[in-house]
Amino acid sequence: MNYLPGQAADNQLGEPALCVDVDGTLLRTNLLYESFLSFAKQKPLLLPLVPFWLMRGKPHLKRRLARSVTLKNAHLTAHQQLLEYLKAERARGRRVVLCSGSDEEMVRRIAKQLSLSEEVLGSDGTVNLKGSAKARSLVERFGVRGFDYAGNSRDDLPIWNQARYAIVVNASRSVQKASAQQGNVEMVLPKTSGTFSALLRVIRPYQWIKNALVYLPLLTSHNILHPGNLCFSGFAKNRYDGVVVLRCPFTHLHFLAQTTAARRCDCPVFALHRANHARRDCNLDSGVTLASSLLTVPVSELGFW
Repeated sequence: MNYLPGQAADNQLGEPALCVDVDGTLLRTNLLYESFLSFAKQKPLLLPLVPFWLMRGKPHLKRRLARSVTLKNAHLTAHQQLLEYLKAERARGRRVVLCSGSDEEMVRRIAKQLSLSEEVLGSDGTVNLKGSAKARSLVERFGVRGFDYAGNSRDDLPIWNQARYAIVVNASRSVQKASAQQGNVEMVLPKTSGTFSALLRVIRPYQWIKNALVYLPLLTSHNILHPGNLCFSGFAKNRYDGVVVLRCPFTHLHFLAQTTAARRCDCPVFALHRANHARRDCNLDSGVTLASSLLTVPVSELGFW
């Protein structure tokens, strides 16, 4: 971790520094997943190198990905309420520090995109600045109770334990409850969207309902239980029934295939979607984490095949 020279812990207001986590807190995503997807899109021929980078440790993988890709549109994935609070505190003269388990070089670029302080702490290719390691780093730099900290996960509990005040952002109920037991929670900024409702938008169930209309001819014909209509035979008595018989037994596979195709479409172009305000609320930036969204791909693939 590299620190800017000549910086003291005190600031113009005489208040402790405001330290902010990035992944899942300031940003509604994870920079490691984002950088990997961008790397897969921009440099697919180098993907075989990723396992070898990972064998040298997660911090090394983060550093290599950070030096291989450039992420844009960070402001579109930011937790807007927290971002506005940070900018207001910085305008008052308070010291704002981004501290993340993501690679320091990438965090510095994110800070620049968001017009926040250039003072950042992050993984350096050797140390994974997360959990207890981050807590030790902040205590060494600011002292016990010498900083306020904004985080979102259980990995942040040891850091909140050393901070003056805890700011809980975008956290689950269990994390909110655990942080409240420490007795120093100053502010709680809830999730901007529930995971379940966001996942529903991701898998597009309205498309499934629309495609279920292919069953309507069978229902109106009163022959839905006929073996020839339930099993694919490859033949039909007439052209109209032939279309129905051919498609209906595989309708559930069609639904899954459509979801899979949609996920495949979203993953490579998620950055473009974020720049399009008309599509931001129906893709990977809809409030569900990128990792949870990507889980819908293998699940739907399994169902399809």
